[in-house]
Formats: sequence, structure tokens, C-alpha cells
Amino acid sequence: MLFKLLIFMLLYFSLSADIQLEDTYYVDDTTVKASTVTKDTKNDFTILSIDKNSHIEKIKGKDLIKLLSEHGYKNYKTKKSYINFILKSPVDMLPLKLKIKEYYEKSYEDIDIHDISVEPRGHITTLPKNYILNIRSRDFLSKSGVVNIKTEDDKKIFFDYSVRANVIVYVSKESIKKESEISSLNYIKKSIILDRFRAKPIQNIDKTTLQAKRHIPKDTILTLNDIE
Repeated sequence: MLFKLLIFMLLYFSLSADIQLEDTYYVDDTTVKASTVTKDTKNDFTILSIDKNSHIEKIKGKDLIKLLSEHGYKNYKTKKSYINFILKSPVDMLPLKLKIKEYYEKSYEDIDIHDISVEPRGHITTLPKNYILNIRSRDFLSKSGVVNIKTEDDKKIFFDYSVRANVIVYVSKESIKKESEISSLNYIKKSIILDRFRAKPIQNIDKTTLQAKRHIPKDTILTLNDIE
């Protein structure tokens, strides 16, 4: 009986929990369906249509919330004035995905990349033949970000990207005092989903002798800011 009650409570809270709308959704068709947002294809309906010439359409956040609520989706929220829907560009993003993959693999000695998504912020039909990809030096600390390519005529094209990956990190098993030696006695090795780091996690911790630069609380991912 207790088990059934717990299951019911979990279902209740999962259904009633607020879901934040994304700022931007990329779609495959000019007719934008609610399933783009809700992922529910059984009770689908049209939200709006995108003009093929503009490739982008927006709707007021409060209007979209109202529309979803009228169809039974009452737990969607947003802090944004407008939600954008952009028609996906018919361009093979593989060259950019490979460059982003190379960037992350150079930044981490032990990373397992499952998937990379790249979408232009505007509608494009081709990638320029020659360009330079610009990624900010600390973007690897997050699973997503914005990159741009600079063309030969000095134009910039911006892209949103997201990386699904696991990274090996070292986590403190206990509180570690300042100037204490870092050893297998006070940390454990973990594989975690890449999300966002405050600083670069320590890689291959066994290669050198390290000590804490500051007090490190228990269950903290060890970073370059913590050790010397």
C-alpha cells in the first residue's frame, strides 16, 4: 500500500511540476505543432505557421502558455516575452559538429561524446566554402553555447550548439583541509553527464602529487581552482 502511495505521489509531482519553455525551437516544417513543445503527438494541434520567406516566427510567451493551457497542458511557464520558432536550414552541419567535437576532446582527456546538435541562429542554405570557426576559450565548461564562423569577407554567422557527453571527474569523498595531499583516500573517480562546471575538472589525477589550495567540502568536483 505504501509503495502504491509513493508511486502515486511521484506521478502527481511529475505531472504538476512547472516546465519552462525554451527560448527557441527549431522545426522541420512551416506548420508548427504543439508536439514541438510538449512531445505529445497523440493530442497534437497547430500553434502557428512560419512564412517560408522569413523562416522564423515568434509568439508571445503568455499567448503560448494560454494556448497550451486551453488544450490541457497547464504546467508550462516562461519568463520570456516571446518564444521563437525557426525553420531548420537544409545544410549539413557535420563539418561544424566535427570541429566542436575536436574542441571538446582536446579540452578533456577523458570524455565520451554521444551526440552534438548545431543549428544556425538564422536560416542559411549553404555553408561558406572557406571560414574560421570561433569558439570561446572557456566554452568547454558547459554542454551548450554559441559559436560563429567568420567568412572571407569578414561576415559572421552564429550557431547554437549542444553536446551530450559523459566526462570523467574526481569528487571529494570527505571534507579536505587546505594544504592536505590529494589522494585516493579522499576522492573517488566518477563518470558524470556534462552540464556546467565552475572551473576545469582535474584530469588524470594520479600523474602528479597534488595538494588542496583551499578547504574543499565533501562531494565537490575537484577543479584546477582547488589544487596545486
